[in-house]
Amino acid sequence: MSKETWPHLGFRNDIQGLRAIAVLLVILFHADIPGLHGGYIGVDVFFVISGYLISGLLFRELVQNGKISFADFYARRIRRILPLSVFVVVASLIFFAVFVSPWELKELSKTTLLTSIFSSNIWFITQATDYFGAETESNPFLHTWSLAVEEQFYFIWPALLALLVLVTRNKRLWMWLLITISASSFIAFVLLFAQNQPLAFFSMPTRAWQFGAGALIYFLPQPQIKSKSSVLSQVAAGAGLVFIIGSAYVIDAGFDNEPLWALPPTLGACMIIWAGQRQQGFWLFRLLASQPLVHIGTLSYSLYLWHWPIIVFLKLNSERLGINDIIWALALTYLLSWLSYRYIEAKLRKHEGLNTNFRSILFGGILIVLGLGSSLVLYLYAKNAMKSPAQQFIESTQFANKQASLCVTAITDTALSECELGDTQSNKVIAVFGDSKAQQWLPVLNEIGEKQGWKVVPILKAGCSPAYIDPFLVFLGREYHECNIWRESALEKLINLKPDIVIITHYYGYQTSEKGSRRIADNNDWQKGYELLNHKLSTLSSKVLLIRDNPQFPISIPKCLSRVVGINTITENMCAFTKFEMKFRDFVYEAAKSEFANNEKVSFLDLNAYYCKDNICLSFHDGIVRYTDRHHLSYSFTKELGPLIETALMKL
Repeated sequence: MSKETWPHLGFRNDIQGLRAIAVLLVILFHADIPGLHGGYIGVDVFFVISGYLISGLLFRELVQNGKISFADFYARRIRRILPLSVFVVVASLIFFAVFVSPWELKELSKTTLLTSIFSSNIWFITQATDYFGAETESNPFLHTWSLAVEEQFYFIWPALLALLVLVTRNKRLWMWLLITISASSFIAFVLLFAQNQPLAFFSMPTRAWQFGAGALIYFLPQPQIKSKSSVLSQVAAGAGLVFIIGSAYVIDAGFDNEPLWALPPTLGACMIIWAGQRQQGFWLFRLLASQPLVHIGTLSYSLYLWHWPIIVFLKLNSERLGINDIIWALALTYLLSWLSYRYIEAKLRKHEGLNTNFRSILFGGILIVLGLGSSLVLYLYAKNAMKSPAQQFIESTQFANKQASLCVTAITDTALSECELGDTQSNKVIAVFGDSKAQQWLPVLNEIGEKQGWKVVPILKAGCSPAYIDPFLVFLGREYHECNIWRESALEKLINLKPDIVIITHYYGYQTSEKGSRRIADNNDWQKGYELLNHKLSTLSSKVLLIRDNPQFPISIPKCLSRVVGINTITENMCAFTKFEMKFRDFVYEAAKSEFANNEKVSFLDLNAYYCKDNICLSFHDGIVRYTDRHHLSYSFTKELGPLIETALMKL
């Protein structure tokens, strides 16, 4: 293959502009800007750009020299990526160590340990959650998963291309081998997505097709400046931009089992890059090559690294950013990115002290050791801090008990659990129908049952409301089909069991899915859900006690207490919130009361007066940590409220 047959690879301002669009989409999405539900697809665009640029450099080297200099390649990557990455991660970890709890710092240190060896994506896979889960979203290093994927790609891709040369020097065969690799990766991505979204989303093998798509651009016929293909390429470029921007607006954060939504932004990036090889005079490429976008594109790596730790810090005590927070986040991100680019990224990339491959690789090793060492030191510090009496007391806060956990159907199961509590020999039966909010009461109900001579039969499934809500479960990243199947079996069991009393309680903050778009279930959803539930229960002669869901704090209570207590004694004013800051979701309770108002068999129990008094909701009172997270009651607090449940049952 002659050298002339390979497309020219030079610096392209339009690709810098494309980088700018990609990073702006990600930042604005993370900043909770309304409408950009799918802004995270900016990462898909980055993968295509990386595949195109890195493959082009390696292809050209293969064509010119017949081989790849791995030392040259990795030395360039180290100078380009590692200095700023290690600086931002270590600086952020040290900064967060001042503000977060020892428990949180311990978990963050685990993340940065893996980040230092380009494996943070593996950490997020093992967390068994999706990209948008609450716990994952609070990690200031979540965004490093994509850097880990890219670095793993950089590690494998040169060796793979070198292997292609050993197999054949036929350019057409290279193309078909790359198509095969990319197609295999895409098929794995699609098939795995429905079964294990985190693995499909975060792993390099299932993202390789996007890098491969960028590489395959070189094998397409190049658009000509003055021909029919000129019009075609301009149309392709415009359509590509629509695919990218449109995806950011159309795709919802929970696109359920539809991995094909990853195609539009990937194809859009490919179309723009392909058309831009010869169509720089087209208006779109003049826009992409404009000074503002090129400037942002130049800072894109720094912007990407800094934006998420800043946003997470501003959201430490809230779920969403206010308008002032957004302004601060964007301003700080730009300022730190500009300084980082000028004094770290740009300087070290061409520093005289790193002018040999050996020095660059040695420098990279030192940086990796620095990242690992910093993470390990802070991990050990956090582990030691957790030994203080106050921290251990907070950590010991218990949700329900182990016995209760055996009575709950697991997330991905549909079979009913066989479990009996209380006086298991009694003919008086109380059934408990609900989710983890019902589970939190099981230890208390077990004690009441033993005392009063009642058998307690739990019919519970985690994350599944008794009301007919089609839930979208963030832990799965998809519609919770197992819930709907289980609910029908649960109601059938209730009808056959014919209990004396049915206790129903559940979480009020469920998300639901509509046409692939997830959202918080609204008043209409709950009214319909309770209407169907009421219809199903109408065949029962049992009395029903409907317990209102407890209010939700804006932050995990043990986490909040652990942050502020240090080694001091816990006091009642710590992590107390006003009613205004809490989520009561009154409309759900009102929907239930409205639907069951004419059903004489149904009674209601509202314990809100015991959670909050005088407009203040305490998280710690009478030596008890009341919640185990944002919205689940602690075992100790449910025991304190137990007499109220017992009185309500005695009345029935």
